[in-house]
Amino acid sequence: MLSLSECLRDDTRIQLIKPEEVKKKKSLFHFFRQKDGEKRIFRKDFNHAELIGEELCNVRNLRCAHFFLVGEGYYRVNRTAPYSEIYGEGYQLKIASYDFRDPVEFEYFQIVDNGLRNDHDYLEDLLEFAPTEENRRELLDEVEEMFALDTFMGQTDRYWNNVIFERNKETREIHLAPLYDFEYSLKSSNFDSHMMYGNVLHNFRDADDYVAFIQEHPEFAEKLRFYLNIDLIDVIERSYRAKGLRVPAHAIPFYEEFEQERKNFIRHITGEENIRVK
Repeated sequence: MLSLSECLRDDTRIQLIKPEEVKKKKSLFHFFRQKDGEKRIFRKDFNHAELIGEELCNVRNLRCAHFFLVGEGYYRVNRTAPYSEIYGEGYQLKIASYDFRDPVEFEYFQIVDNGLRNDHDYLEDLLEFAPTEENRRELLDEVEEMFALDTFMGQTDRYWNNVIFERNKETREIHLAPLYDFEYSLKSSNFDSHMMYGNVLHNFRDADDYVAFIQEHPEFAEKLRFYLNIDLIDVIERSYRAKGLRVPAHAIPFYEEFEQERKNFIRHITGEENIRVK
């Protein structure tokens, strides 16, 4: 995994904030409020996949958390500064995102919040919550987009705590909330031979599971094929540049190998290999 120190530039902008308050019990949304009236901030240790996941969401017009760099400390906070100015000052550098929730307009929930605790897939259960057929189609489309993105990125951790849904308080329509937590992706060694892509809504244990899902939802194949035309290196460079970071040269071969592996898999499960042979 890349370290933040090898990606920083002298002019990288860092938002300086106070350290997170220690709480006895952490919940799903463990946030720290800087001041009354200001947005809450969620922060975590640097992980390259978070930045790349955000950029891929931007490419596909998917809603997601927006990350930025922060320095935790008690000296001259609540401002931004170039890395060269705060180097050696004791700030703990992390990535962070603002709380995307709008509690005035929406209710937020996880599948487990609706009492669905049996050991089976929950996609159909979720779709049954949609108040109209149109909302059902929209929700399915959003979920398939998540499946396709996670498949390309090799996501291995899309379970209870990082699949959130929002329900409009007035219309009762349900949508997938902005995506976040791409940490366990872009790394082949994360893969489980018994679970190719685990998701609380639908598990893809192997390639056959993907093929079966595509047969039932042929539009999913088109979402997957979109990533065959993605230049992952270009996406990665843009994602780093947007945060004022640089991509270490030694990481490029790793990314290229991962990209080829994922595209070969997508070609396999969508039948693209057979199309090419013809």
